[in-house]
Amino acid sequence: MLVLGEIATLNTIESSASMRDFWNAITLLGAEAKHDRNTLRDIRILNAINISFLLIFTIVAIMDVIIIFQGGNTWHLASIKTPAIAVLSYLNLLMIKRGHFFPVKVIITFVFPFILFMFPVIRGRIINEYFFWYPYIPSALCVVPHLFFRLKKQRLHLYFSIAIYLLFVVIIDSILINLAGDDLEIVPIVEANRLFYKVSSIGLFLFINAAILYFLHQSNQFENWISVANTELEEQREVLRTQNESLLKQRQELGEKNHELEQLLEQLRHTQTQLIQSEKMASLGTLTSGVAHEINNPLNFISAGLQKLDELFDSLKNPALNESEKIIIINKCINTLPGSLLGVERIARIVRSLLSFSDTSESTPININKVIESTLMIVGFKIPKEVTLIKELQNDISEVTMQREKIHQTLVAIIDNAIYAINSSENKNDKKIIIKTYEEKDKSIYISIKNSGPSIPEENLNKIFDPFFTTKPPGHGVGLGLTIAYKNIYAHQGSLEAKNADDMVEMLIMLPVKTVN
Repeated sequence: MLVLGEIATLNTIESSASMRDFWNAITLLGAEAKHDRNTLRDIRILNAINISFLLIFTIVAIMDVIIIFQGGNTWHLASIKTPAIAVLSYLNLLMIKRGHFFPVKVIITFVFPFILFMFPVIRGRIINEYFFWYPYIPSALCVVPHLFFRLKKQRLHLYFSIAIYLLFVVIIDSILINLAGDDLEIVPIVEANRLFYKVSSIGLFLFINAAILYFLHQSNQFENWISVANTELEEQREVLRTQNESLLKQRQELGEKNHELEQLLEQLRHTQTQLIQSEKMASLGTLTSGVAHEINNPLNFISAGLQKLDELFDSLKNPALNESEKIIIINKCINTLPGSLLGVERIARIVRSLLSFSDTSESTPININKVIESTLMIVGFKIPKEVTLIKELQNDISEVTMQREKIHQTLVAIIDNAIYAINSSENKNDKKIIIKTYEEKDKSIYISIKNSGPSIPEENLNKIFDPFFTTKPPGHGVGLGLTIAYKNIYAHQGSLEAKNADDMVEMLIMLPVKTVN
């Protein structure tokens, strides 16, 4: 039963929706796309009134005809009001369909009320009750003109309609008295209170119209406000649409620029990689030059010693030598060997230093002092003879955990810059490089490398570690040496700082001490 009830409810809802759609369709008879909102509202009202009148008065006219033919009543002038209104309603619908709205408004405003309420009076069927409610009919019907003539350009039609209804209010009592005759008891009473009778009906009529006009005035103001608001909203919507189009265009342009920047960034990365590789090759060239220079001297010792030994061995082959002379030659050979062995030992130390440079293994505990010594063994040949190298290395310094290759690369870059700064200095006296290591209580290792070259301008102190920043002339570097050094130290949670101190330029490296588990 519950399911059947739900089905019945759904059928009722669907039927109501279908009837509502049907009513909306027929009340828009004669409507076109060119019509504005006010015209469409008038069309709906006119169609609703005429369709209702057509249905109601057609049914009433049919019932009147049936009653007349059954002999229950006689045909008279007032009997034509119902078919007349039905016919006029049909004609109104035809005129609405053709777009003639004004005649339809006139018929509904004046003709329909006249047929409905004046036909009984004209027929002479006036009763006492007519005097009580007939004067107030115009007060009720005056709402109709307000429904049709709302626009400013139709105000004249509205005022004319109200004037006609007001005239009807003023003369209705006289019409009733003249057509009623003297046989009604209420006529003397109406004549005796004629002033009150007129004032009450006219006052009610004026009050109702004033109220309607005030309401319509407020409604028009509200509609104007809504219209202005809609206009502003449309303008803002247009502005927003324009801004949206502009933003979309800017977004597209930004997308294109972003794509170009990505390509440029990729090119810059490729170029940076090439420049870093070039800087590494330059460092490798420095190492190669240093190795060649450092190996050259011990090789000379070894070469000279071997040549001396070769000559001595050749002299030993002389059969004319006696035993004492041979002993003298052998002693000379023995005295020659230490020089050659010293050269071999020095080459061995250079090779060991070079191996530490090529160590690319993981971070390991290293002794900073030993790293500095091996670095100086490779690049020390570049230090001019007139430059004094001072080493103040703390003996019991702790080890730091980092990649040996990175600290070598960093020290080579800083020492190479120090040598270049001293060579470019105008000061010919007291040229020196001071390398100092020490450990603070915060478990940090410090490496201070000072040079007596010219001071760094204050505006450049924060720039010297920037990529491609250099004060060297073209062909003497691309400005990546100190950048790579800074990145190496930063990667090991350390710091690299440049500052001017005591008429010298100092590069201060800080490295944290790390314990290896």
